[in-house]
Amino acid sequence: MSVFDLTSKARKVFNRIPAMLGYRPDWYSSSFNQDYEKIYRITDDAAPREARQVLQLLGYRVPRGARTQQQLAILDVACGWGRHTMQFALNGHRVTGVDLNAEFLEEARHEAAENGISVSPDDAKVTPPESGVKFVKRDMRTLDGSGDFDVAVCLFTSFGYFSDPEENMEVLRSVHDCLKPRGQFLLDVDNPELYVTKGTGQSSQALTDSNGEGILVTKQSEFDFDRGRRIVRFVFDDPSLNIYLECQLYTLEALIGMLEDTGFVVSKTQYGNYDGQNYGSKSPRLIVKARKRA
Repeated sequence: MSVFDLTSKARKVFNRIPAMLGYRPDWYSSSFNQDYEKIYRITDDAAPREARQVLQLLGYRVPRGARTQQQLAILDVACGWGRHTMQFALNGHRVTGVDLNAEFLEEARHEAAENGISVSPDDAKVTPPESGVKFVKRDMRTLDGSGDFDVAVCLFTSFGYFSDPEENMEVLRSVHDCLKPRGQFLLDVDNPELYVTKGTGQSSQALTDSNGEGILVTKQSEFDFDRGRRIVRFVFDDPSLNIYLECQLYTLEALIGMLEDTGFVVSKTQYGNYDGQNYGSKSPRLIVKARKRA
């Protein structure tokens, strides 16, 4: 029996979760804020390694501490404050990061400049910069791409935000249009099989605020089986700071079907982590690699 099968009684409980946790259809327009950043800034330390591993998964050799021999035009979809975008640029590539959060993008521009990376102004066009990075405020459903990118990535479970499945398909079509013929797309999301068995529950995390004082944050993770959506709420000591996140978790078979319907050719090998291990039901990640047709 699949882990997605539940008794009717259990389904009734899970169906109440969105209302219990403060569900909003446009949650993504407000949840990615400074409080979210406090929680996830700790992931920045892994960005140099992850960026190098992503390029290796796509077939580009990246010796440690060196640049790839081929300069690529890379699109980073839902880039946030640009932690991977900047690392791709430091590896010698021309990178465009797109996100809906203007504050995160401004932080990304500032940090890139501090790291000696050339920063192009936001011209509202999802095109590769001449060098370095460019950060563009844009909804991932309407990238209106130029077809000039060699590679597109969507990392850290930044896909599946929209409750309408057609809108998630719009994201894939939008990314597809940004790529050159034979351009590659790497999509990294939570493994749904592992999440529903190991990822739900409650945990606590200690943070430090801007005044140097400790903050206790409680993370509540659930799964809505009827809608197939991961639901996460971060509860701070101050209830006004609560963060609500949710996204659709697709199985490998579903993602392959969606990508193929979009026009991608999906690789026969999918990965369960950035180290390149093959995907399995107990893998922490579900990383799918696809290519635009010639």
